[in-house]
Amino acid sequence: MPSLNTFVTVTKYVRLHRLWPGKNRLCLFGKVMTGPMADLWVNISVYFLLIGLYTAFYVQVVPELWSSRPVACLVSVMLFLVTFFSLLLTQFVEPGIIPRKAVFLSTMQHVPFPFNLGDLSLEEFSRETGEGAAEWENMRQQFVFCSTCLIYRPPRASHCRDCDNCVQVFDHHCPFVGNCIGQRNYKYFLSFVVTLTALLVQVVYCFSVFTATLNQKDETERSESESAWTYGMMLVISVIGVIVTALCGFHLCLLLTGKTTRERLKNTSYQHSLDTPRVDRC
Repeated sequence: MPSLNTFVTVTKYVRLHRLWPGKNRLCLFGKVMTGPMADLWVNISVYFLLIGLYTAFYVQVVPELWSSRPVACLVSVMLFLVTFFSLLLTQFVEPGIIPRKAVFLSTMQHVPFPFNLGDLSLEEFSRETGEGAAEWENMRQQFVFCSTCLIYRPPRASHCRDCDNCVQVFDHHCPFVGNCIGQRNYKYFLSFVVTLTALLVQVVYCFSVFTATLNQKDETERSESESAWTYGMMLVISVIGVIVTALCGFHLCLLLTGKTTRERLKNTSYQHSLDTPRVDRC
């Protein structure tokens, strides 16, 4: 007589983050997603520079300026906090990744519309959308099949080689923030770049006031090392400021034109009514 185990099928469920394809790192049991391990040290260096330089500024300059420029000191602190949290959100908010076909099949048992567009007949498309042949043909021309993810990605989406996933409204992959920049986290990236630019301008202003105060001291009260440290910090922050300001201006221009970095570099644009919005406003 066969045992009971012969008729019992045991189904073992595995958390999706343990099987997630691609190079993204998933933390906190799959609740948080960030970029690949290859970005780790570049990303850590950004945190080190941001926290280290501002801490040095805060320790050396803020106590000297607090009595004469308290508002400037408070503004610098607020800008630092907003910049830091914008960086965290940019890195740890999922950028708009389109799951691969294998992920859809393991969770939903089918690939949902419109990522299965190329597999639909005209009748199935009409039942799904209520549209006719013209719209069906138009969408088929705009959607591109990804041979890695095995899905049809919509306009403005692209496959990121660094993360090895398709991302909606793909802007670029940024190792400095450790993530792709796409539809869902572009607003945080833009906030990071803008507030970092404002922070650097504010810090340079505070340093200039601090330097003027330092020059008014007697030589007996002022050490050569203190002056060298101040001018060295101003030089480093000014160089970083020029680079970040140029990046900020570039992305503000992109925002005005409605293009992504990828579209700007490829000199392409999308004007169709089916376009995905530049920034996720949810």
